[in-house]
Amino acid sequence: MLEADEYKIMHNWGSEEGAQYPSLMVFVSPTMMASYQKYGDVVSFSIIPSLLKNSSVEIRRFRVRVFCVYDTNVRMLLAGIAIMCQETIVDRVFQLFIRIHNRPP
Repeated sequence: MLEADEYKIMHNWGSEEGAQYPSLMVFVSPTMMASYQKYGDVVSFSIIPSLLKNSSVEIRRFRVRVFCVYDTNVRMLLAGIAIMCQETIVDRVFQLFIRIHNRPP
């Protein structure tokens, strides 16, 4: 579904290969990619609490994180979205984000 809209998607199962969902997923749309390429000198990383309802049969809790960049008018633009398990190491999120965009901030 997201691939049809040309999203780039990367995931990391971590140590939970038998789990229903990966512990980390990072999504980037073509528009997010363009925003990062143009304004990616500074990236903010924010947590959006209570956006996902835990309806999974798994015990793990998932949270939404967003990567943002700022244009020349200081408007916030999305550069990526991450859905990650509460226990996921944040460093892994940045590694996947950089791999998708092919360059660090």
